[in-house]
Amino acid sequence: MRHYITLLVILFLWLAPIEGSAQENGYWTFSAGLNAVDFNVPNTYTNPYESSNFAIDFGGETFFKDLFQRYDMNWNWSAYFFEVRRYTSNNFSLNSRISLNKITEIAPPRVFNENINYNYFNADLGVNYSLFEKGPFEPYIGIGTGITRINGQNQSHLNFTGGINLWLNENIGLVVNTLFKNNTNNNFYNYFQHDIGLIIKSKKKDQDNDGVPDIEDQCPEIPGKAELNGCPDTDNDGVTDAEDKCPTVAGTKKLNGCPDTDGDGIADPEDKCPTKPGNKSAQGCPDADKDGIQDEKDQCPYKPGPESNSGCPQTDSDNDGVFDNLDNCPNEAGSAENSGCPEFGAADAATMKSFTNGLNFIVDTLKLYPESQELLVQIAAKIKTYTSTIFVIDAHTDSRGTYEENQKLSDRRADAIVKELIKLGVPAQNLIAKGMGERYPIATNMYMDGRRKNRRVEIKPFKD
Repeated sequence: MRHYITLLVILFLWLAPIEGSAQENGYWTFSAGLNAVDFNVPNTYTNPYESSNFAIDFGGETFFKDLFQRYDMNWNWSAYFFEVRRYTSNNFSLNSRISLNKITEIAPPRVFNENINYNYFNADLGVNYSLFEKGPFEPYIGIGTGITRINGQNQSHLNFTGGINLWLNENIGLVVNTLFKNNTNNNFYNYFQHDIGLIIKSKKKDQDNDGVPDIEDQCPEIPGKAELNGCPDTDNDGVTDAEDKCPTVAGTKKLNGCPDTDGDGIADPEDKCPTKPGNKSAQGCPDADKDGIQDEKDQCPYKPGPESNSGCPQTDSDNDGVFDNLDNCPNEAGSAENSGCPEFGAADAATMKSFTNGLNFIVDTLKLYPESQELLVQIAAKIKTYTSTIFVIDAHTDSRGTYEENQKLSDRRADAIVKELIKLGVPAQNLIAKGMGERYPIATNMYMDGRRKNRRVEIKPFKD
């Protein structure tokens, strides 16, 4: 019964689909040559092929005692075998074999005096496993089942196989193997069959014509390289396109096929500064203080600090709640609304008034006197410290000329001062120009000195 179960299993393997399309991607070999039948004779030498009594004692010779002994070896020029083998994935192959021979020796001559000449026929199915996947030497082992017919008597048996294929080139080689054919019913001699012959390998299927057989090709439908198991590598960097994050630009295996132009260990696609060596924490950009903030965005590139403080240490010298790097007046307490500087107050208004007392225009022009121009630079620096304050630029004239002319002149003078302050760095949104004409003199217009004082500029905080 066990022989039939084994036969059914092997037939199933032959006919069932092989996982991973091995039937489609596999290849075949065809072998032919000579065989020799070597009987393993028991102590009781009754000839089973001449007797109807098959109760034979198998407790005699050990397994290898008479292996290759001449007195029970049958080989001749009419002893042939033919084998077809189909290779599947994972080094397995399925084989079928037919063998023919003439049996003239079963036991030593002293046991059977008569000459025997029996026809021998054998058919086997089996499964083999190759120990090496590639190379000229292909040793294998196997198991199978078969049927032997000698002198008109049939008997099934199990096969245990060991052999080697010696490949002379990719398609032709020599095959040498030995099968031990075992019958557990004790009514048939166990025996060895030795084969030697020529083996021919069919061309392996290669649907993408890249020289790598489909059975070994991990990309069977796309032409590739043999060293990459048949997969393509467009940029020739040794990383297959499927695994290459930069398939059209040569890179390194360590960086999944991507280049690293600046050599900082960060792949160019992930490097925000691909031509400047940097740190991973700063996305590949330079970060001198290693605080994770790129130098170009770090207000304190050589002093580590948190991102919430623009990369600067959280110091506040004047304890006004505004960190020094954001504080326009780091040594003078102020407000966050005024960028760390003091709010514009009464004392500041007095200071500003004293400043502007010297801002006077040359007669009938939009130009200040030279000394007034120098004073304007100082006023601009002062105004810039009050970032949350809007200032009104009031321009006045003396009384010479008509009222309308003086109003237009004062408007132009106010605009001219605003433009000068903007050039000196004062934000435009912090300035309002206003022409006052001749309406608000601070001295008599009867004399030159008084008229000069009236041609003035006053700068005041804007009040709603």
